[in-house]
Amino acid sequence: MNSRGTVAIVTGAGTGIGKETALALLGEGYAVTLAGRRRERLEAVAEESGLPGSRVLVVPTDISEPESVHALFARTMGQIHVDHPPLQEAAGAVRESWESAQTKGELGVNNGG
Repeated sequence: MNSRGTVAIVTGAGTGIGKETALALLGEGYAVTLAGRRRERLEAVAEESGLPGSRVLVVPTDISEPESVHALFARTMGQIHVDHPPLQEAAGAVRESWESAQTKGELGVNNGG
């Protein structure tokens, strides 16, 4: 897959697997939205990437709150040039599109957990 022009939204991007996933995707050429509850940790990951704001976006997000998730997608789509629908990563669960997740009712934390 050509990652140029593709956006990945990574939840839990401030630490652990989320952080490493975000950095790996950035290294492969993706634009990445870093989502998580702690802005300072997300900003540290953005700084560590060494990439410009056009490729990395920090969006503090509480994925247990639907309005926070909606704001996450609105900011991503409004601030990063998107050629393809966002690739969404959350604890290894990848969804094809935001619309698909909405249709299937999969917006809960870990699919309703």
